Amino acid sequence: AAHSTEEPACGAPETKPTIFRMGLEEPNAHIYLDCLNRHFPELRFILVIRHGLDIATGNNQAQLYNWGPLFGIAPPKTHRNLPAASLEYWIKANQTALSKGRQCLKDRFYVVRFDDLQKNPRAELDQLLVFLNYRGRDASLIGRLSKDIAPPQNPRRWQALNGFDLPDAFLEDVRKMGFPIETDQSLV
Repeated sequence: AAHSTEEPACGAPETKPTIFRMGLEEPNAHIYLDCLNRHFPELRFILVIRHGLDIATGNNQAQLYNWGPLFGIAPPKTHRNLPAASLEYWIKANQTALSKGRQCLKDRFYVVRFDDLQKNPRAELDQLLVFLNYRGRDASLIGRLSKDIAPPQNPRRWQALNGFDLPDAFLEDVRKMGFPIETDQSLV
């Protein structure tokens, strides 16, 4: 029989016994999601997505500089170009993560919108515990966990983007991913 050296589609899981359970908070994990799926066949992946315009105006742009070239995004040459480059990275990285997660992991993939978690922590935590098949969930556990979730310190900081040039297509992608953009902003 011929032996194929091709990678399985979507990094199909290898059959290996589950030895342990763990959690990993790693912002770059979506980059190697297919590899994680291949090596951890029971992997449950939680993608936490913040509002793209908050990311575009944030101080931490390490993801853009570290991984932007992987998505064809060159580092911006001026500070004025930073929000657009950052938003483009956010769009491409999250679209890729959503596509890979849904295609490869199917029901083992879960998306948390950070804004929703902050606005309604009890409901979001309850759904997350359902996804994790956590049997000990109850109102008191959810209450204790939700107390640690603080409202945003600087909500809508992206309003400071007035005067920056963001392509309409980028703003439409933000909307399509379920994140509102107020109509009274000069951005829209």
